[in-house]
Amino acid sequence: MSGPSSSPRPERAPRPGVTWQTELVRVEQLVDDDAPDPRPNRQTRRAMQRAARRRAPAGQQTPDELRERAATDDLATHPPTDHTTEK
Repeated sequence: MSGPSSSPRPERAPRPGVTWQTELVRVEQLVDDDAPDPRPNRQTRRAMQRAARRRAPAGQQTPDELRERAATDDLATHPPTDHTTEK
C-alpha cells in the first residue's frame, strides 16, 4: 500500500528545454501589393478539385444559381404556375 496522499512527493527534473531561456523573433515578411497570390497548398488544391468533381452536371443549376435567379426573377415575365390542378 502506498503512503497517504499528504506525503510529500519527490521533485522531478523538468523536460529538457523547458527551462531554457528563449528569445521571441519576428518572422514577418512584407509582400508588395502587386505581387501574385501564393499558390494554395496541396490540401487546398485537392479540396478544390474534389469540389469541382462534385459540382452539378453540365446543364443542371447549383442551389446558389437557383437562389440568385429567384431573387432577380420578374413575376410579370414568369407568372407562378398552379401545379395543384390537373389538366
